Amino acid sequence: MRQRTWKVLERGRVPEGARLTEYTCECGHDAMLPVLGVPLAQLGQGIVFDRGPYAMPEVVQCRNCRRVFATEATGAANGDGDDVR
Repeated sequence: MRQRTWKVLERGRVPEGARLTEYTCECGHDAMLPVLGVPLAQLGQGIVFDRGPYAMPEVVQCRNCRRVFATEATGAANGDGDDVR
């Protein structure tokens, strides 16, 4: 059985073969999303990460509703966080 994944349009700092985490679209569709770092929870359309380097892909698309989501830098204290807008 094939694993459901988000369509990654721009990887950004997320390397090939990165850890996958379940990520839910606003339409309710769940699929696996590659991330850099250790995800703790999903809040809205953003992911809360543990300390250390972390990132989500820069641009992804839901395979169900076709919505496109892009990350935007937040200026986090350690300078390596992303925020989905």
